[in-house]
Amino acid sequence: MENSAPAGPEEHPIIVGTAGHIDHGKTALIKALTGCDTDRLEEEKRRGITIELGFTSFTGEDGHIIGIVDTPGHEKFVKTMAAGAVGMDLALLVISAAEGIMPQTREHLSILELLQIPKLIVALTKTDLAGPEQVSLREEEIRSYLSETAYAGAGIYPVSAKSGEGIAELSRAISEGGRELRGKSPEGVFRLPIDRVFSIPGQGTIVTGTLLSGRIHSQDSAMIYPEERLVRIRNVQVYGTDAERALAGERTALNLSGIEKQELRRGAVLAEPHSMCPSLLLDVRIRSLNDAGRSIRHNAHLELLLGTAHIRAKLVLLKASLEEVRNGESALAQLQLEEPAAASRGDRFILRDESIRETLGGGCIIDPVPRGKHRRGRAAYLELLELERGSQDAVLREKLRRSRGGFASFSALKREMQLRDSELSEMAEALRQKGELRILSSGPERYVFSEELLEKKLEELEKYLSDFHKAYPYRAGEKQMVLRSRIFPELDTKLYLLLLDAWNEEKRIWKNKDRVSAAGYRVKKDARYTEISNRIVNSLQKTGLSFLRIRDISFPKELEPWVNDVSDCLFDKKTIVKLDEEYCTLNSIYKKLLLLSEQELSESGKLTIDRLRDETGISRKNAKIFFRTLDRNHITRYNGIESERERF
Repeated sequence: MENSAPAGPEEHPIIVGTAGHIDHGKTALIKALTGCDTDRLEEEKRRGITIELGFTSFTGEDGHIIGIVDTPGHEKFVKTMAAGAVGMDLALLVISAAEGIMPQTREHLSILELLQIPKLIVALTKTDLAGPEQVSLREEEIRSYLSETAYAGAGIYPVSAKSGEGIAELSRAISEGGRELRGKSPEGVFRLPIDRVFSIPGQGTIVTGTLLSGRIHSQDSAMIYPEERLVRIRNVQVYGTDAERALAGERTALNLSGIEKQELRRGAVLAEPHSMCPSLLLDVRIRSLNDAGRSIRHNAHLELLLGTAHIRAKLVLLKASLEEVRNGESALAQLQLEEPAAASRGDRFILRDESIRETLGGGCIIDPVPRGKHRRGRAAYLELLELERGSQDAVLREKLRRSRGGFASFSALKREMQLRDSELSEMAEALRQKGELRILSSGPERYVFSEELLEKKLEELEKYLSDFHKAYPYRAGEKQMVLRSRIFPELDTKLYLLLLDAWNEEKRIWKNKDRVSAAGYRVKKDARYTEISNRIVNSLQKTGLSFLRIRDISFPKELEPWVNDVSDCLFDKKTIVKLDEEYCTLNSIYKKLLLLSEQELSESGKLTIDRLRDETGISRKNAKIFFRTLDRNHITRYNGIESERERF
């Protein structure tokens, strides 16, 4: 895997990366610091320039291991330089004492600022080619230039890789600078942007990168994004030495199984399975470089350098009145990508115009998984502004607010917010206890609902039920699946029923079998209801064992629209009982027949029409209707003889 010095202490691992103009001595300086030549390609050695990223490490004075990334300085390889800057904790800006600040010095420094690399040290190289006075002038020139940047006051160390002068002092400064940095957290979801892919005979596919967060162990499962391809970690190396696991902030090489070299590329991300959500859209804050000659225009097609990836993107400025961003200004925007990216909230990026080979600016990702393309205007602008200012709690609230239906699954939120299950559970439970969220489980999946949005849905439901009860005063309530289609179409059936059950327990609504009513609602028992009810009961009482259908009963014309609703109420109350083929009877009559049937089945194991007719006087036609009702209710079953039944 990567050639490197032996691993050392693991606490607060840091990465140092070079930056600077071509031929200012970056690779020679790294060799003087570490003893390792990071140029590995034949073309690099032949031409004397760095083309690809180089990697090594050295042990600081305190025994702490420091990873090194050597980046190319040629303007053609800015994308490679930006990929190498991913995960840098300390930038080593290399400037030749013979030439001073050059175009790529400026561009690389701009990239470091845009990526917010925490600390910078300047190595003033090739002092053996410049006299003391020239070195002093270069120091003043650099100090003045840095004073207008985020790195004002950065240390400047004159060195000569050829003679070794100043190398020890620079090494000491790097070690001290590393101790001042916090390093990256080994907690959270592991994530490694891939900056190199190769294979070794007998070992298979190797990927390398700087672990940005979390930790990864040998034999862990992982996923390649944006393809979402599952792989297994066969072996882990940290700084060239086999290890059981790698921590955030360490240069890491991983031997993968389950994928071939040609299926991978620089720019992909290796992370925990199902922890990221690739997207063709990114909501961002951009900032232009403080250069009067450059601007970032609305609807511009640009090159996005994100992690180790570079992707073509269209930039949409969200403020309707804004057509361009220039002179160090910032703005909220959406990037619409030509291919999906796997990113995290807070990731930094670079924007370039490749037609003129210039860096125009960069920015920070606010939402790596927007719900859709934004229309320019105040609403989209204010939404994103609120999301930008918010904590993780606020991000969760905003995601629920912007979701269809005001809810999201735990699995989707974990991917979009890149949180572990325990982290999301703790956050959601805290918000639930504050009354902001509701958590429902459907099988193995859990769902988070915004209580604020649920209250609006409940108000809509209550209004619907109020209108329904006025229109249909004799119905026990609306059918729950009708309500789902009209008010909760975004919920699957199981989740919808869970929500109704929760509201029913809280007495916010009443649920009776497949009907839903307003809490406290009672069917209206007025004169009209009483007349219809009496006609039905009296008719069934009169006919007895000669079963009737409701439509066989005569009603005055003005009562006909309400007959079915009142009869349904009588069925619900079990005053009357449904039989086969829409026939019905009084519950008292049905119970007598049922009792007789169960006694006969218990004694002889079968029930015959003749026996039923002898005991009750029921007709053969009505006995068959009763038999089919018993079959439907799984009390009896057909045994091949039309006139008898056996126990179910």
